[in-house]
Amino acid sequence: MGGSSAWGDASVIIPWNVYLHYGDVTILQQQFESMKGWADYIIKKDTDSGGRRLWTVGFHFGDWLSLDSSNPDSPFGGTDKDFIASAYYCYSTNIVAKAAKVLGQEAEAAYYERISKEIKVAIQEEFFTITGRLAIDTQTAYAVALFMDLVPKDYIDKVVEALRKRLKADRNHLKTGFVGTPYLNHVLTNHGCNDLAYTLLLNDDYPSWLYAVKLGATTIWERWNSVLPDGTISGTGMNSLNHYAYGAIVEWMYRCMAGINPVEEAPGFQRVELVPQPDNRLKWVKATVETASGTYRSGWEIDKEGRLDFTFDIPFNASARIRLPHAHLKDLEINGVTWEFTDITGEQLEEEVLLELFSGSYSISYSPTKSYLRIFSTKTPLIELLHHNEAAPLIRTMMSEQVKVNPDDLGASIGNSSLRDLAAFYSLPTHILDQMDERLSQIK
Repeated sequence: MGGSSAWGDASVIIPWNVYLHYGDVTILQQQFESMKGWADYIIKKDTDSGGRRLWTVGFHFGDWLSLDSSNPDSPFGGTDKDFIASAYYCYSTNIVAKAAKVLGQEAEAAYYERISKEIKVAIQEEFFTITGRLAIDTQTAYAVALFMDLVPKDYIDKVVEALRKRLKADRNHLKTGFVGTPYLNHVLTNHGCNDLAYTLLLNDDYPSWLYAVKLGATTIWERWNSVLPDGTISGTGMNSLNHYAYGAIVEWMYRCMAGINPVEEAPGFQRVELVPQPDNRLKWVKATVETASGTYRSGWEIDKEGRLDFTFDIPFNASARIRLPHAHLKDLEINGVTWEFTDITGEQLEEEVLLELFSGSYSISYSPTKSYLRIFSTKTPLIELLHHNEAAPLIRTMMSEQVKVNPDDLGASIGNSSLRDLAAFYSLPTHILDQMDERLSQIK
């Protein structure tokens, strides 16, 4: 018997997610033995190879078809396969423990929970330094470690900052494969890097989702470059034009852009967390989810003055906890009246407002405490300015006149550098940059 991490872990992850989304405990009752069987298989592999609470034996696909391998011909990716396998070992045993609790099997729950905690400790001892630095410097390693709660608590901020640096070194473009891609944007949004998550979504050059769209794709490809820029099919093998893995970005759109999230304590969407995350690069978002409890809708819009407008529909006999970003409770207008004149329970948190809402339709608007209007300047990455219809002509004219350079010819070499970053190299005078700041700041 054999099985690769991530692929084999579907036997645990899928039943749990079906239960979470539909609220029917039958799926766990039917599949609990197979869920335990997979966890027990890994435990035995671990025990037979030394009992270190790490999964370091057997065949694994790794971060399949990622772009960070030191060997460009290898499909296994650049993230240590023992780390990925051990991470899933921890993740799956924890899910089995949670399923056991739902089924009232307390002894089984305690056993698998203990195993999962021991694995987490072993992973931290093996793959983290004593100062909390993750020893594997890949997008996927950071995403998996953060998503699966493997990072020592005191060093989460350090690992998030390392992920930002890794992305900057990768020109804020994807390097992830089948394992890392589903988690990356979730991790970025949930750890204060929503700007980077939107950047990855909206990139339209290789490698990105919109690269494929611009080439006419109507399905998700198996590889980031299944079709080449000239429209020809890539000559590499395993090159399906209708695959599943990278389509996981749509879950992030529903969960993070629109903010519709099921909660484990009330499976089947009896209760949800609504945590929408706006970004000015998209002026509005609308999402609808048909659930076992009814239809949820969530939408937001940023108007020209920077005011945030949200709309929510919560179905009959359901409820939602809503987190409004950069809000002040007393400034909220709900269904046309200020919050004080409603019977809605609200709590002011440090940078957001928490509301408890029940069945019904709601419109909420306010002026955020942090501006959502995008203000361009010479500190904005040059690549962003060149992708903006109004900013691009200004930049092209300025650079051709001042430094005799066509910025479009710089290509990948500029990365995420700004005009200020490039000023010394091209001898751009400060007063010219200041003039550009004034003109760029007028662009909406």
